[in-house]
Amino acid sequence: MNVRVTLAAQARDAAGRDAAVVALGSERTVRALLGALAAAHGEGLRRLLMRADGTPHPSVLVVVGDEQVPVDDPRELREGDPVTVMTPIAGG
Repeated sequence: MNVRVTLAAQARDAAGRDAAVVALGSERTVRALLGALAAAHGEGLRRLLMRADGTPHPSVLVVVGDEQVPVDDPRELREGDPVTVMTPIAGG
C-alpha cells in the first residue's frame, strides 16, 4: 500500500522535499510509516523523526486526515489517508 505524505517545517527541510510517497507492507501504522520515511530520505530526516533506538521521536507531529495522532497509535493507515508529518515549531 502506498501512502502520500506531506512534509512540513523541519521535516520538509531535512528531506529536501515537501511530499513523499511511502510504500508500506503488512504493518501499516504511523510508526511503520515514520520508519520507512526516515529510511528513504536520508540521515537528516532520520535523526529528526527517530530516536537512536529506532523508535519514533515522541515530539513528531503526525496528522491523519484532520486528526493529530500519537506516533505510537496502533490503528492501521488506509489507502488514500492524507498524512502530514512535521516537527514542533517554537519561536516568538
